[in-house]
Amino acid sequence: RPGDYLHWCVEQYIGERTGGGAVFSSVAYDMVVPNLYAPLLAGQRVLMIPERADLFQITEALAENAPFAFLKLTPGQLDALAELLTADQAKELTGMLAVGADAFTTRTLAHWRDREPTRHARILNEYGPTEASVGNSVHTIDDTVDLGVELVPIGRPIANTTMYVLDEDQQPVPVGVPGELYIGGACVVRGYRGRPELTAERFLADPFAADPAARMYRT
Repeated sequence: RPGDYLHWCVEQYIGERTGGGAVFSSVAYDMVVPNLYAPLLAGQRVLMIPERADLFQITEALAENAPFAFLKLTPGQLDALAELLTADQAKELTGMLAVGADAFTTRTLAHWRDREPTRHARILNEYGPTEASVGNSVHTIDDTVDLGVELVPIGRPIANTTMYVLDEDQQPVPVGVPGELYIGGACVVRGYRGRPELTAERFLADPFAADPAARMYRT
């Protein structure tokens, strides 16, 4: 249910902050869900940046309309902002950066911190596919993050979400053993429209849930 995710977004992305958010992607892209609806649910503004705007125009619009309560963006967009914003603009941009939709490398994190060394904004790494209502797990980045590894962790499941690492027989693997990630909970969608075979392949019964009708998504 997207409503569960949006309720979580309002609490975690906005909280007591003001300034709303911004939409700077296609409305067909699932990142528009938190960027558009979370500020509206909190009674705050949404800056709509034209879909055809390039990175320079997006950066200029964000800087001119800052500060925002939060910005949800991709690692590539964060890299671009680190390159194009001044240090003062980066500091004043927002109180919360939620990074998602692609692997968040520690190189990108270090690039942003070089531009904005005061660490004014809280930074979250959020993971989740469209098939499970956009966002499923989150990792809050703090001073303990290991910049010596390649990727920032994807963290732990958000409310009403379960995540399992399973083997080929859908059995949990021990800690440290590779497996495939499955996502369960209220976030799992019904399937792919008009594609019953693919739906049956990717959306399976959840044997770990109390509800016998529960399903999980095979990532």
